[in-house]
Amino acid sequence: MNYSPNEPITTPLEHRIAQLQSLTLHDVMFWVRKWKWEFLAVTSATILATLLYIMIFRDPAFVSEARLFVRLSQEQTAPRTLVTQEGTTLLTPATSDVTSEIDLFLNSDLANQVIDTARLLEAMETPRPPPVTVVDHLKAAYRSASESLRSSVDEVAYALGVKVRLTPREALIRQIRMSLGVENSRGSNVVVVSVTWPDRDVPKALLQYYIDAFMTFRLNAFQGGDTAYFERQAELARARVNDLESRIVSLRTGSGIEDVTVQRGLLIGAREQALSQIHDIEQSLARIRTRMTALEARGDAGAALVLADLPDNPILRLLDERSIALRDERLRLQSQPSLDGAALAALDQSFASLTQSTLLSIRDHEARITEDLADAKAGLAETDARLAALSENEAEWNALRVELDLAAETYEDTARRLSEARRAEDLHSERISNVVIIQEPTEPHLATGTRNAVVLGVGGVFALLLAASWVVLREALDSRVWRPQDIKEINGVSLLGTTRRRWRRPVREDMALTAASIGSVCVRRGYRSIAYMAVSKESHSPALRTCDLAKGLRSMGLAEVQIINAGRWDNGKAALDPTASVSVRNMTPDDLMKELATLSDDDSGAFRVIATPPLFSSVHSMKIAWTVDAVVFDIAAGSEDLANVEAAARWIKLNNARSVGMILADARTYAVYGPAVTV
Repeated sequence: MNYSPNEPITTPLEHRIAQLQSLTLHDVMFWVRKWKWEFLAVTSATILATLLYIMIFRDPAFVSEARLFVRLSQEQTAPRTLVTQEGTTLLTPATSDVTSEIDLFLNSDLANQVIDTARLLEAMETPRPPPVTVVDHLKAAYRSASESLRSSVDEVAYALGVKVRLTPREALIRQIRMSLGVENSRGSNVVVVSVTWPDRDVPKALLQYYIDAFMTFRLNAFQGGDTAYFERQAELARARVNDLESRIVSLRTGSGIEDVTVQRGLLIGAREQALSQIHDIEQSLARIRTRMTALEARGDAGAALVLADLPDNPILRLLDERSIALRDERLRLQSQPSLDGAALAALDQSFASLTQSTLLSIRDHEARITEDLADAKAGLAETDARLAALSENEAEWNALRVELDLAAETYEDTARRLSEARRAEDLHSERISNVVIIQEPTEPHLATGTRNAVVLGVGGVFALLLAASWVVLREALDSRVWRPQDIKEINGVSLLGTTRRRWRRPVREDMALTAASIGSVCVRRGYRSIAYMAVSKESHSPALRTCDLAKGLRSMGLAEVQIINAGRWDNGKAALDPTASVSVRNMTPDDLMKELATLSDDDSGAFRVIATPPLFSSVHSMKIAWTVDAVVFDIAAGSEDLANVEAAARWIKLNNARSVGMILADARTYAVYGPAVTV
């Protein structure tokens, strides 16, 4: 449990920031020793990550280069010398031919030819050779995982419309053009062509294919390539015109009526007629259902007469006439002075039977009318479909006419360009190639760039910076007590001593010196009992430390020193090398409180060292600390929080308890500089 004081205090973070502002070389050395394992772990992990990046994730790039010399064409002039007052200047010719050759080299058609010639699509589908070494297996696993991840991300981008899906050929063209480099120095007629690829065997062969395709491509271009191109384009344009004309003829014969307007008028008339028919049928159905409702709601035979009133149905018309006759007959019988009840009942039974027959006939008539309504709606739907198809045909007709006009214009333009290309072919029929290969593709070598050693060096520097930043952050956020000065900076707290620890055991010499200082204070002030406890975090070997403290007090001249274990350690570990003058007892906190209440009547003269659980972990520990003569706090270095230590000091002050001081236990050897005993 952490004690929360009422007074405002300096937070641990502010305390650490204040320590950082007064930083010394000893503090830096302490940090290095304190956080050395974390420093080494961060540094090693970063360097290992850099090595993994170099070995697995970083693919080497191999490059092959070739050089082409572009000779001057007949349109270009030779270099000339210009003499001025400032001196002689050599004017080099323009390099329009060089830039033209570069543009030809970057042509996408050239990449297509290379793909077909080198059969690169088939090569991409060929599986890679199986990995042999562990590094090869790791690289293959990383490559497979990265490709799967990239494919998933691409699919999401395709679904969102952010990215356009490429065909395998388009993707390969893009990869080739990204790996191809064409450079030309200013004023030079030499063009440097290079191919960079992660596989060692690819760059030279791919560059050779590219140069061969380029030389063939440019020779064809200057020796009638334009003519052949425009011939193909003219044939395509002529075929397009013929196709459009045939489609127009097919559409005209398939529609049946060439005048689309007349056909549309007929269909609209048929649609209006169908709508009128549907309206009449729906009104007739409504009238029939009204009659059926009235017939079903009619009571006895003496009620008002309800007729079917459907003259277009001869059966219902006869039934209505029969109903009228029966009604008249009933009225006649009712008007006679001597009413014949039997005849009237027979007449009512005939009238009821006639009503049921009328209802059945009306339902049959309703079913026929409903079928007529369905047929009328089907005819309307068919008419609407024909109108929609007619609209599509009309739109297709207009679109075909526009496309035919455009195709005719394209054909005329292509024919004109073909004529010009043939004239240009005649003018340049004797032109020779002005490109010479002065360096064949070289053997693949590592591309100029960042070397692995440089990457490793940068990773090492970054590892040191990252580890240093981590140490500074951990130190700034660390609010634990580590060194004697951490306790000395707390107001009202005395540091009795510092005990070190080696191989998980306390150094007994340090505890003896600390016990001597505690004993001198207790003898001088007349204390007969002290509570030896931690604040909130227990130190290592509390039983052994308590025994060493008691023996140190015995050496100060006390007649008898007695250790009372009030729950600080397990009772099974109570007997730790006791001597004749130091005894160990195990007591419960309640029994201990009763004994402390009668301590003034005890004539044994024994000095009691009471070992209790941490102060803020038990209410009994607080009661014992308030009851005994004085309290000695055992502060676990590297475990106890500074705020808890300050809270313990304030608790002693607020509750009028007495504190001899504090012992910094289990301190690292590198955290102690010289004697640390201060009384």
